[in-house]
Parts: sequence; structure tokens; C-alpha cells
Amino acid sequence: MNSLGLVLDIIGVIVLFTMDFKMIGLDAGDIQLTKDPVKVKREKVKAYIGLGSIVLGFIFQLISNFYRT
Repeated sequence: MNSLGLVLDIIGVIVLFTMDFKMIGLDAGDIQLTKDPVKVKREKVKAYIGLGSIVLGFIFQLISNFYRT
């Protein structure tokens, strides 16, 4: 379970690393590069997938520390 958590964390970080934060307004300047709602929504979905993967991976690693076989 620890290995699965680590893999999920790595996937989440890769997804977040490849996305464009400026497109969804999360950059320091808060300037959107595009007004295309489809592209903005796609980047927001990638953000939720990446962050969810990191949180889920952390939970799996935490659980594996308590339930060792």
C-alpha cells in the first residue's frame, strides 16, 4: 500500500508540473492567457486530478504505516 501511495503522489506531481497555472488564474499576476472556457476547464480538471492523486497517495502511505503485515 505504501508503494501505491508513492506512485499516486508521483503521478499527481507530474500532472501538476505539466499544467499551465496562468491559464486558470492561479499565477501570481492572476492573468488568464486564454478566454477559451474549454481549455480553462481542462486545466482545472487536471489540477483537481493532480491534487486528488497527491492527497489519495498521502492517505495510502499514512494507512500503510498503521497496517503493516
